[in-house]
Amino acid sequence: MTQATNVVSTDKVIGVKVKNPASETLGKIDKLLIDKVTGHVYYAALGVGGFLGIAEKHIAIPWNALNYDASQECYILNADKEKLKNAKALEEGWSDWSNEAWAKDIYQEFGTRPYWEDKKTPYK
Repeated sequence: MTQATNVVSTDKVIGVKVKNPASETLGKIDKLLIDKVTGHVYYAALGVGGFLGIAEKHIAIPWNALNYDASQECYILNADKEKLKNAKALEEGWSDWSNEAWAKDIYQEFGTRPYWEDKKTPYK
């Protein structure tokens, strides 16, 4: 008997489109940012704007702000194109993912609770 699972290989996530609830394509997932000790995915780097990757910028999206829609085979983010256009882009070479002030701003911007405030998550 085969059982459905939510476990997926990263190569099945990278490149997947992200749409908003109005089914507008916002971009695609270019990277996953994970905790190297726990394996927990904290952010997806969403490539937005540009054309064929030229002039594209990357935005950190809290993983808990994305919901997978199996019928559309994409992730849904409750945001419009204008919000992403105005969102702060990840700087090339940025590596201070543990900066709590930066992280709080990102989680607040996308209306989700930071993982460290969620009592249900074992990733702390």
